[in-house]
Amino acid sequence: MEITNFKGAIFDLDGTLFDSMGIWKDVDVAFFNRRGLEMPEDYQECIKDMHFKTMAIYTKERFNLPDDINSIMDEWCELCFEEYEKKIPLKKGVLEYLCYLKEIGIKLAFATANTTELSEVCLKNNNIFHLFDACAYLHETTSEKCKPDVYLLACERLNLSPADCIVFEDILPGIKGAKLGGFTVCGVYDNFSKNDTDEIKEISDYYIKSFEELI
Repeated sequence: MEITNFKGAIFDLDGTLFDSMGIWKDVDVAFFNRRGLEMPEDYQECIKDMHFKTMAIYTKERFNLPDDINSIMDEWCELCFEEYEKKIPLKKGVLEYLCYLKEIGIKLAFATANTTELSEVCLKNNNIFHLFDACAYLHETTSEKCKPDVYLLACERLNLSPADCIVFEDILPGIKGAKLGGFTVCGVYDNFSKNDTDEIKEISDYYIKSFEELI
C-alpha cells in the first residue's frame, strides 16, 4: 500500500513506533504489587489516553495512595527506564519507512503521552531520534489524546497545516483526537488495542498491521 499527498508525518511512539505496550502492563502490575494491591482489569483502559501527570493524579485519587504525584511518576520511570534505554525495539518496518520519508523530503514529528526522558532514550537507542524535525509531548498541553492538541502542536512545530499532515496512531482515543484536528489518520495495529480494531478501521483513513506494508 502507498499513502501519498502529505508533507508531514506525525507519529505516536508507544504502540505505534515502539513495541512497548507490554512493558507498561508489567510496570503497572509491579507498582500495585509493591503496595499489596491487585491491578484492576479496567485500569489500563482508563489511563490509556492520559498524560503522565494525569495518570499519577488519577491513580493516587482512585486508590487513595499516600504517595505524592511526583514520587508516583518517578517510580514508574524507575521501573521501566532500563527497558526504554536498552531493550524496547522498534516495530517491524519502522526504520525503513522513516528513512524513506526523509529521503523524499517529508517532515517528521512525534507526538506522545510518554515522558521526555523515556521517549528520547528509546529513540536514541534505536538510532532514529535524529530523523525527527519536531516533537510534541502531551504534558505540554492541557488535554488528553482524545483531543487534537498534541497533534496540532507537532504540526505547528513542523510549520505545516493539519491538511498537509498524516498522523500514525495505535489507540482509538488518539485516532479520534487526530481526526478532530482535521488530520488524515493511519491506524496502526497493536495487540493492546486489538479490541478496538473494528472501530479504528472505521474511523481511520488508512489502516496497517505493519509498517512493512508501506515500504
